[in-house]
Parts: sequence; structure tokens; C-alpha cells
Amino acid sequence: MRVDGETYDLAQVPKLNRRQNHDIAVVVDRLVVRRRIARGSPTRSRRRSRRRTGPWSWCTAPSPPSFPSATPVRRAACRSELEPRQFSFNSPFGACPDCSGLGTRREVSPDLVLGDPSLSILEGVILPWGEPSGYVRKVILPSLARAFKFDLNTPWRDLPATVKKVVLSGAPGKTLTFQYDSERWHGAYESGWDGVLKHVERRYRETASDSVREQLEEYMIEQPCPTCGGKRLRPESLSVLLHGKSIGDVVDLP
Repeated sequence: MRVDGETYDLAQVPKLNRRQNHDIAVVVDRLVVRRRIARGSPTRSRRRSRRRTGPWSWCTAPSPPSFPSATPVRRAACRSELEPRQFSFNSPFGACPDCSGLGTRREVSPDLVLGDPSLSILEGVILPWGEPSGYVRKVILPSLARAFKFDLNTPWRDLPATVKKVVLSGAPGKTLTFQYDSERWHGAYESGWDGVLKHVERRYRETASDSVREQLEEYMIEQPCPTCGGKRLRPESLSVLLHGKSIGDVVDLP
């Protein structure tokens, strides 16, 4: 059996803390991947699993050293009976989880967050910030300027393209040192930088204020949801095909 991701013989099951939740699975079969594998073997394994567990089964595949990643891959598949509500975007069982069944998502537009390009960052070229003050002006901006070697007083149009990209879209995978200096506190900390676009999007998703959301919508445009492709349904619902077409494809027909 597998307990919390580790495989054990049934005679040597570890002692578990009953006050904690655990992932426990019974190993019903092992398959060796070869160039030619018996077509019926995976099917028989799935049937054996279903007889014991009902609709739920898992397949765990440890990546060999020759694979790019050595991280175990874990996939869960639900084979429960299909219901009409799974094909309705008005139902939480069918609606796309990322756009809530709307088919579109609001995304921050780089063109809308920028003002007059003759202005510098400190003069307010980034509209959601305006003329920066407080923590943004004292900590964030000086730290970015040191890390990427640019002048905060330079007009936006004269900044290198690489600097503009960092300010707007962040620096994925790069850890920056942010220094703070005030009358009470002095020091530094390390963190990533997600960029202005992600910051505006995060504020829009997390705020409970309708007025703040309306204000932030000025910097956003509606785009087809990348998860459902504008079809408004969950990927599981769209994977059900009739003559090669999903219900989303059928609805799009004339």
C-alpha cells in the first residue's frame, strides 16, 4: 500500500497519527512500460481497481533518471456517472473553475496601466500607482532600480525594454533584496517581484470593495478564458465527446 506517498508492505505499515489526515491507497497492480505492452493489461488493472474502490483510482509513475524531472507524477481520474448538471455552465459542477462559467476573464492590459510616456516612474507614468509614495517609493522602487541599474527619474519612453518588462511583468525566478530604512526600522529582506500587472490583478481578485474593483477595471480588458477557451465549461465536461465533438463545439455550430 501507499501511505502519504511512500510504498509499504502490508506487514510493515507505519504507525499513523490519528489526529492528522493521511493519503492511503491500496496497490492493486504494477505495470512495466515497454515498447510493446499488452493492450489489455492497463484495462484489467483499472477494472480491478474499480471493483475494490468504486469510481476513484490513481496512477503513480516515478520518473526514471532519463526523464527531465525526477519528481513523481500523480494523476487522479474520476469515472463517476455523468449527469446533466456537468454540462451546464450555470451549475458549479459544470462551470469552468477559472472564469466561473462566464467564458471570459478580465486581464490587466499593459497599454491601459501606462500614462504619458514622457513621464518617469516617480512622476506617475504607472497609473495604478500615480505618483508613488510610502512603501512603494521608499522600498520597492529603489530596490528595483539598484537590481536592474536604471534611474527612476528617466522618462518611461527612454528606459530599456528589459527594464520596462521587469517593472510590468516581474522577474520570474529571480530573488531580489529589498532594503528598508526609516526612523524605527532598518534592514533588508529577500523576495521575488511579480510586476505591476500581477499586482493589479491580485488586488482585483482579493478586494471586497466594489469601488476598488470598478477602479481597477479601468486597467483591464476582457479576454476569452484560457482554461475553457470561452466555452464556459470545466475541462472534464469538455473532454466528453460525441462523434468527436464536445458540447462546447456543438454549441458553437450555426
